[in-house]
Amino acid sequence: MILAGLVQGVRRRGNRGGFIVLEDHTGRIEASLFDDGWTLYADLLIKDSIIVIEGRVSKDNFSGGFRMNVQKVMTLSEAKTRFAKGVQIALRGPGKDICPALQSTFMPYQNGPAKVWLDYSNTRARVRMELGDEWKVKACEELVAALGELEMVSEAWLVY
Repeated sequence: MILAGLVQGVRRRGNRGGFIVLEDHTGRIEASLFDDGWTLYADLLIKDSIIVIEGRVSKDNFSGGFRMNVQKVMTLSEAKTRFAKGVQIALRGPGKDICPALQSTFMPYQNGPAKVWLDYSNTRARVRMELGDEWKVKACEELVAALGELEMVSEAWLVY
């Protein structure tokens, strides 16, 4: 299961890992990490930070609720990159420099798994298109911010 939420509590258990309490608008869960997981993700386990955890959930017979054994911890930004299917870009035209501007912006993010969709419009027409595989990128917030700096881009966002 994958859960996202606000870290409400962090408790170390000697040298054997520890527990975090994660909460969102639907409830809270206490999740445990073994020592190797604790060592790997300790810098992300900060009270009042938002994280995404992945692990096995089981019924907790003691409390009557659920418990989780965490296998992976991600920042919100890392989770967005991992689960994004692509980038949607709204462009205003006309503009003969659109392709070179996009190529230059995509350079640090190229050869990723995510698709790119364009919504192009000018005074006479509009079109929605999916770019080919040679335009695939690593979809992340940094790319969206870089696209927002281009004059011809009116909006860019990650698609899930």
